[in-house]
Amino acid sequence: VATGACYATRSAPLMQDLEVRFEPPAVYTYRHFTARAYRGRGLHAVGILRAAHDLFARGVPRLLAVCERTNYPAAASFRRMGWQSSGTLWR
Repeated sequence: VATGACYATRSAPLMQDLEVRFEPPAVYTYRHFTARAYRGRGLHAVGILRAAHDLFARGVPRLLAVCERTNYPAAASFRRMGWQSSGTLWR
């Protein structure tokens, strides 16, 4: 598998003491993964956009994700896809 991710339709743990909460019918995507051999090829964006297209076709109006500000490759990928920041998480 070149890429992968997990999806949640309800609140999901982000860390031991932190939880992501959102209103259905939104879907939260997390634990994005691109195999080392495929990194740097833009597959993160391809995988997310394919998933978003499939979910939107099923009536899901929003796809949510949390991206660490210091994860520059993932943050750049989300920006290239046109995602917009909707908040800030402070711990």
